[in-house]
Amino acid sequence: MALDEASKERLGAIYNPLALRAERVCKIMDSKHSFPMRITQGLRSYEEQKKLYCRGRSKDPKTGLWVTTDPKIIVSNSPPGYSFHNYGLAVDFAFMGEDPYLENAPAGLQKHAWLSLCLACEAEGLTAGYRFLTFQDRPHAQFTRGVTIKEARNVLRYKVLC
Repeated sequence: MALDEASKERLGAIYNPLALRAERVCKIMDSKHSFPMRITQGLRSYEEQKKLYCRGRSKDPKTGLWVTTDPKIIVSNSPPGYSFHNYGLAVDFAFMGEDPYLENAPAGLQKHAWLSLCLACEAEGLTAGYRFLTFQDRPHAQFTRGVTIKEARNVLRYKVLC
């Protein structure tokens, strides 16, 4: 199955070596595992990142620090400027169909599908969010080539690697 137009558009806005790898991951998932995929996120603005980071959090008016208000709806641990999405070095995948994150699928199918995505990403040299220890981000993959987020912020703050 070919990538949908929205996925192609998202891949066109990110670092080209990552885009090529992400497209191959989608092909692997479809041809070897019968899981057609799409790209739901690539390059993300600071404003978009802020909206995601604020889900399940609010700022304490006294301290100015972010506090968790609902951990169940937190989708990102990265404030604006601290996500590789902000620099075109990360993508998020989803499964095609009515249940893109397999929330209603049997546990065994969920584990198999997400692990298959993780292994396909790793086979293409990507770091899979499935393996993140503090915040497992199953749809996420990044291609940083050893660049840290601090380096990305210093070098790429207002640039995108395309």
